[in-house]
Amino acid sequence: MKKINFLAAVLLLLLANFVFAQSFSVRINPVKDEINILEEALFNLTINNNQVFDDTFVFSSLNDLKWRAYTDPLSDYITGKHVNAKSSESMLLYFKPVKNLNPGNYQLDLKLTSSRTGESLNLQFVIKILPLKPSREQYDANIGMSIYFGDVIDPRKEAKIVIDIENKADAEFKGMILKIKSLNSSLFDEKSILNLGPLEKRKIEIPLKISELEEPKEDILKVVLATPAEEDIKIFQKPYKILGYNNFSEEKIVKKGFLTRETIIKVNNYGNQEGVYILKSRISLFKSSFTRTTPTAYYLKEGSSKYLAWNLELKNMESKTVTINENYAPLLFVFIIFCIGLIVYFAFRTPIVITKKAKIIRLKEGGISELKVVLHIKNRGPRYVSEVKLVDSLPNIAEIEESLDIGPLKPEKVIRQSSRGTIIKWDLGVLDKFEERIISYKVKSKLSILGWFTLPPAIVKYKINNREYKVYSKRIKLGVEEEKWKEKKKEKEI
Repeated sequence: MKKINFLAAVLLLLLANFVFAQSFSVRINPVKDEINILEEALFNLTINNNQVFDDTFVFSSLNDLKWRAYTDPLSDYITGKHVNAKSSESMLLYFKPVKNLNPGNYQLDLKLTSSRTGESLNLQFVIKILPLKPSREQYDANIGMSIYFGDVIDPRKEAKIVIDIENKADAEFKGMILKIKSLNSSLFDEKSILNLGPLEKRKIEIPLKISELEEPKEDILKVVLATPAEEDIKIFQKPYKILGYNNFSEEKIVKKGFLTRETIIKVNNYGNQEGVYILKSRISLFKSSFTRTTPTAYYLKEGSSKYLAWNLELKNMESKTVTINENYAPLLFVFIIFCIGLIVYFAFRTPIVITKKAKIIRLKEGGISELKVVLHIKNRGPRYVSEVKLVDSLPNIAEIEESLDIGPLKPEKVIRQSSRGTIIKWDLGVLDKFEERIISYKVKSKLSILGWFTLPPAIVKYKINNREYKVYSKRIKLGVEEEKWKEKKKEKEI
């Protein structure tokens, strides 16, 4: 290839418009010989076959690797152009630059040969490369672009658009405009200039700045690649939505006083949408009786734990306050009353207690014939008690005989009366503090006692500061049926 002066090239074309050989001639008519790097030069060739026989005229390959030559139809260039004897045929010959070339004039040489005679002609073509001013169609044909953008944007995370762009031409494209816009809002509205070198591939990552408090919404992202004259080349539209979220936080202040405790909890919603926050404060059954809240709480149980709970509806950037007041002053009041009552109880309660128990030890003819009575006397007071006397009685149906065992402590008196039955008296003297006495004796009934049998209460008489007091035990009710039921129960257990 040779770069030549433009005027010389024009003169050369005028002289070489016809190329002659003995057997054939070629007429070259430029159709489009001024092109930019993205276009194709076009020449109309007319071949005159001066021979008396048909012939096929074949092009030799173009040796200049920066250009590509071809015909329409392509077979004329590959296999040759057939021309009948004494006839002429026309064809379209194209030259396309395949490498980036600077503006200027270029001469291309192409040889055409007769396949019958071997005679050939050297054809010369002059093409002018103009500065690149591509059309919108040329941009569209040579620029490839893909957009990657998520369906959902989380405002708390970085959002970005990834653009894969490719220049398929061996030419530089300058000043392209890249526009990014949200169609239904003003969330995104960006514009930048993009230059691409010959055959360049590039991955472009564009961060999108979004406030963490951007409200949830659905929108459409529009990405446009335009020419320097702002003619749209590529247009992409992608629906997306802004994710809604809640970001709750708690701030707690505790104020303590005498038997009081005030807890103030402030709940903030730093999210971008309204939400419900369940505030929980653990509480025990004991504390719940002394706790009041503002606003009123409800009780929530999770496993074995119990909580005070509130459902707080919070708009974005809204705060609400909950107050928990614990007042244990009533507990102190109750404790003081309890202590006073305890003091009064111990001060005025009887120091002597007596319990009376009886057990059937013999049955005769289906009734009670003999039983054992046990009396338990205890001084539970912190000081001694004097002149302690014990009186027990039996109904007429039962009696103590001289021959019967009446325990280690003999009674002082045993009085038999026809109206009151048998009265038994013991003189215990003095009982020291916390001293206990146990007295037992056996009773024999005159007749077998059928059904239920009742023993009257025992009485303890004593003096404190020369004042006499009395203490009674409980009555005892015994029955043959109860004894039989106990025996059956023991048999079942065995």
